[in-house]
Amino acid sequence: MVPNTDYLHTYLIAEVYSRQVTAYPGKTKTRKLMADQYYWPGLPSDCDTYVRNYRTCRRTYIPRNKTPGLLHPLPISERCWQHVSFNFKSFPTDKKGFDNVFVVVN
Repeated sequence: MVPNTDYLHTYLIAEVYSRQVTAYPGKTKTRKLMADQYYWPGLPSDCDTYVRNYRTCRRTYIPRNKTPGLLHPLPISERCWQHVSFNFKSFPTDKKGFDNVFVVVN
């Protein structure tokens, strides 16, 4: 049993969560890894809180539970070259060694 100090709990969770072997495993796997090695009352909720507030994961998390909105067509331009967009599209290398296409939409 681990003594009841918040600093020690946070330190232990950080050590397990930030290992290169596990590579930020998420809250369920973090709970399992912690339960295999340590115990204190409130361990699952502490793990959940740590993972939810971890700066790098929080910054890069993309919520996927929202339904995207309806698509709307772009307005037709009144004159040529009013709206121009461009992009590069990558493809496998062809026999001449080219692997990108420059796409321009007017």
